[in-house]
This record gives sequence, C-alpha cells and structure tokens, in this order.
Amino acid sequence: MDNFYTPEEIAKLLKVHLQTVLTYIKDGKLKAVKLDKGYRISEADFKRFVEGSQAVKTPEEYLTQMGYHKKYKAFRKTSMKPSSPLANLIPNKDLESLLEGSSVKNRQGYRAFPFPSLSLMAENEKRLPDGILLEKEVAFAGNMLFFAFVSNRGEILTAESLWEDAESSDFQNSIGLITSIGIIYRGLLFIPRYYSAIKYTGSVNYAFIIDKPAGRSLVMDSNRGRLWRGGYIATTEDPIIIEREINASMSKEEAINTASEMVKDLLWYFKCDDIGDPVIRNLVEEAAENIQE
Repeated sequence: MDNFYTPEEIAKLLKVHLQTVLTYIKDGKLKAVKLDKGYRISEADFKRFVEGSQAVKTPEEYLTQMGYHKKYKAFRKTSMKPSSPLANLIPNKDLESLLEGSSVKNRQGYRAFPFPSLSLMAENEKRLPDGILLEKEVAFAGNMLFFAFVSNRGEILTAESLWEDAESSDFQNSIGLITSIGIIYRGLLFIPRYYSAIKYTGSVNYAFIIDKPAGRSLVMDSNRGRLWRGGYIATTEDPIIIEREINASMSKEEAINTASEMVKDLLWYFKCDDIGDPVIRNLVEEAAENIQE
C-alpha cells in the first residue's frame, strides 16, 4: 500500500513554506486527495512531482549553475548513477545521515569521500527539492573548491578543482597520478557502503572524469622521493572519462582490481605505457592502506 504525506510533511521534505505546497496543489502541479482533515499526497504522486519539477536538475547542472567553471580551470570528478531507477525516492531528511554513515575516512579519521572534512574548512550545505548540495572553498593553498551533490534519486556527483592549479602548487598544468588514484579508489569503496544503505541491489555506473586535460602532463605527486614529471602529455580536447559498471556489493579486493584497471585507462590518455601492472597495483594498494577500515 502506498504511503501518504500531509502538506506539512511535504513542505519539510522540500524545505519550502507550507503555503508553497498548498499552491502546488491548487495549481494542479502536485496531485493530492482532499479529506475532511485536509490534503493527503501519495508517495507515488510526490515522486512524480519531484521528477517532473523544473527545479530538478542533473548534478552536473548544479555545478554549472553555480558558476564555478568560470572561476576554476578544471575539475577532477566522480559520478555515480544507479543503472535502474530506485523503487522509492530517498527522503531528503535522510540523505545527510546516509552520506555520513557511508563515508570513506582516512587513517586520521577525517572523511575523505565523497566530501573531505577538515577542521580548517567551512562546509556549506544546501537542501534542495531533489537532494543536498555540499561545497567548500579553501583559500589556504590558493583557491580550491570541493563540491558534492547527492540526489534523492540515488545519483551522486563529486567535483574538486585541481590542487595542481593552486597558486602555491609546483605542479601547474599537470595531473597528479597519486591524487587521481586515491579518488578513484575511494569512490569504489563508497559505492557498496552507500547503495547497500539505501537498499539498492542493482549495478551502479561509476565514472572518473577530468574535464579539461588537454596539454597537461602526468606527474607522480608524491613526497616520498620518487617524483617524476613531464614526458606524458594529454592531447585529447575532450574530457577524460573512465567508466565502469559496478556491482553494489563490490568487495575491497574487487575495488582494488577495478581501480587498477581504471588507472591503466587513465595512463592511456597520457600515452604512458612504461608503468607496468605490478607498479599500478602497488600504487592502488598504497592508497588502500591510507583508508580507515
């Protein structure tokens, strides 16, 4: 049997005034049943309203709408999309706790994915009709942006401006391999945690993206004495997009294997074919060692 909401409950879910919801009902935008004690809105009708609302955007549209592409040269992103629609929309009020409970933390206990949590960063959260948006702008190492949008349809987009482009960076116009490996791997770890929490058992389309790679060199961004740079240049004008269809119950070992495959694809874009499989595997395992179990 379908669940029903009161207009007051809908107003809380959408984070709007009660009168706004009543206007939606009066205008026929939100289907409701009139009872003696007021209106009732079925869960199915609420889902159709949210999906059909002009306010509903893709996660990428939210990033573009905020104008950050004009401020930052390029972004390193991850995208997650359920391969089949969720049976029910995730209540907006539950998204924050689901996100925190599923987050991947580093050895120091800080949240590392899908949104970094450092004490010196202020976090800005916006509740929207179709999800929550998180953003931080950091000025201590030159301007940097951290962004995440988590939709109630199960889609997630993370984006961070390239630290390599920060004013204090020694790696201008480059792509850091170690940083990229860490993000790829942490995203893979997050998928089974989050999608099992929302009781989704299908597959998830996972993509790692670098949106403006042309002319950038691949560098080993490490402080452990094995630094190398130059020689490996991305020539593609299109974004680097590395995709995999991920089982929502992926194990840690499967995450390491998949991350290694995705790193090989990343190296291909830079025509870097002299890093063998054992080295790639070792780099991914080092990223795994920095994650709190």
